[in-house]
Amino acid sequence: MKWCGGNVNKLFTGGVDRIVHAWDVEKYLEISHETTNKPETDLMNYHSLEIQDLLPIPDLGLLASAGLD
Repeated sequence: MKWCGGNVNKLFTGGVDRIVHAWDVEKYLEISHETTNKPETDLMNYHSLEIQDLLPIPDLGLLASAGLD
């Protein structure tokens, strides 16, 4: 779980479901999720094992994820 404040103001979670979730904490709602169950050829978006860490990079509009794979 990672908090990204400032102009992004979102909470991101990831885990054993291999999905990165984005949450609107003011509305207590999930606003999007990026499934990682994509073809293995799309390595930028693919995790075959659980997500271990997330790193928001708000200046670039990116979220990096690290998994056991």
